[in-house]
Amino acid sequence: MQYTIQQIIENQKEFKENITKYLLSNYVEAKKLLDKINTDDKFIKNEVEKLSNKFKKTKHIVIINQLFFMNSKRNEKFYAWWDKDNKEVNILKYDR
Repeated sequence: MQYTIQQIIENQKEFKENITKYLLSNYVEAKKLLDKINTDDKFIKNEVEKLSNKFKKTKHIVIINQLFFMNSKRNEKFYAWWDKDNKEVNILKYDR
């Protein structure tokens, strides 16, 4: 389902804290899962190391904030939508 800009702004204003907490917790969980990967496979170890480095370099709060429409540096393709029924964030693409 696509939403109007007004609907997006209202949803993000009302649920900004929920959206931010949800996305931050997903980031933390993903990092924990990545840290738990333990294998002797050289290829997998190398890929896990690459991902770990990306996690360290990523300014996750900046990326999360860019999913808000009212952010001056917002993402031009995607936005965050709080799904009230499922109590989760959906990352949706703007309908152009």
